[in-house]
Amino acid sequence: MRKYFSAIIIIFTCFVANAVGGKCGDSVKWDLASDGTLTISGTGEIKNMSKNSQPWRPDLIKSVIIDDGITRIGKEAFRGCKNLYAAKLPRSMRSIGEGAFADCKTLTQIELYLGLEHIENRAFENCVNITTIDFPYSLKTIGERAYAGCTGLVSVGLPETLQSLGIGTFDGCSFLTSVTSLPQYLTAESSTRFGLPVKAVEDYWAEKEKEAQALVQPAPVMVAAAPVQQVQPQAQTMQASSDVDLNIPEVEANRESTFAFVFANENYARISDVPFAKRDGSYFAEYCKKTLGLPEENVRYFENVTYGRMLEALYDLKQVDDAFNGKCNILFYYSGHGAPDESSREGFLIPTDAFKVSKDVCLPLSDLYAQLGELKSKSVVVFLDACFSGSTRQNEVLQYGQRGIAMKPKPNTPTGNMVVFSATSGDETA
Repeated sequence: MRKYFSAIIIIFTCFVANAVGGKCGDSVKWDLASDGTLTISGTGEIKNMSKNSQPWRPDLIKSVIIDDGITRIGKEAFRGCKNLYAAKLPRSMRSIGEGAFADCKTLTQIELYLGLEHIENRAFENCVNITTIDFPYSLKTIGERAYAGCTGLVSVGLPETLQSLGIGTFDGCSFLTSVTSLPQYLTAESSTRFGLPVKAVEDYWAEKEKEAQALVQPAPVMVAAAPVQQVQPQAQTMQASSDVDLNIPEVEANRESTFAFVFANENYARISDVPFAKRDGSYFAEYCKKTLGLPEENVRYFENVTYGRMLEALYDLKQVDDAFNGKCNILFYYSGHGAPDESSREGFLIPTDAFKVSKDVCLPLSDLYAQLGELKSKSVVVFLDACFSGSTRQNEVLQYGQRGIAMKPKPNTPTGNMVVFSATSGDETA
């Protein structure tokens, strides 16, 4: 009898150990494919676990795909998955639990999307193959020792909007030598408390100080010997005047529930500039304040925005919409480069730091329309002054490794309470 009982126990244990699916939350299920891909779907939170209570065999997992709808990864859910090399998180993710990916020593690929707010204690501790991290601007807190022991980490950029950073977050990150952005409260004096290299923090703030001084110092004036006269910079000769720039009508209206988000991308790092884009954007902002009656603080003006800054601004726009619970109006203005993807012909807004037309570094027009269309606002009015043919205002083709021809982008349809005014092709005038 004891032999039969032992056999039953062995069979049951093997069955459980090799289970390929089940539940890992109230409304969450998992499925482990034979190739090592773990797919998690459903809604809500993945439950808290310990290394010994995970419902899957951690050594069998090579990649993790979490579908949209999941909002939190529970404590130690993937701890010790020694063969895990990639994890794909959804845009619905809001929190990564304590020790969720700790000791995943082969993990190299994980993307953190805008919307993520909390990375809890020890979440990625000892993930030695992570080399860089691109934190989203929505992130509010990073817990204690969240990235401690990540010896492969060489560069990190913390959002300026980050509210809280845990003690020892980057302890033991011996190759971390570069920081690309920091919140105001993180100084060289406090850097060691969080495991950040003092010199990297000092260099970052020194560079920011130089940038600030450059903005306030007057431009040098060139003076001829006789007669004495001021030589205007070459850029000034390009600033053509227009009747719409003069005598802007002013009204007494005070539209406190209308907000304008104005983007003016003129100076690009890797492609040709867009002449007059900053002038266009600044005058549109002035019209919003003087002619439409928007309060100064309701006009959000963004100049020469990078991809991260653009996403942050859209997050801010969503926060405004939520705060007014649909009882507001939104104006969205963009002047700068637009371009299509060569294969799909999908149109993209091009940030100033983009090096190619791709959803990884540019904002798809379809995503913009989808986000604006989901707003609860009474009205959303969009103004686009960007040619999506892939050529510049001077009819030069943008070179992104494409074939060097202009093309007609695929049309996008606005949704919700949205109206779009556009001059987005080569034969239209803004």
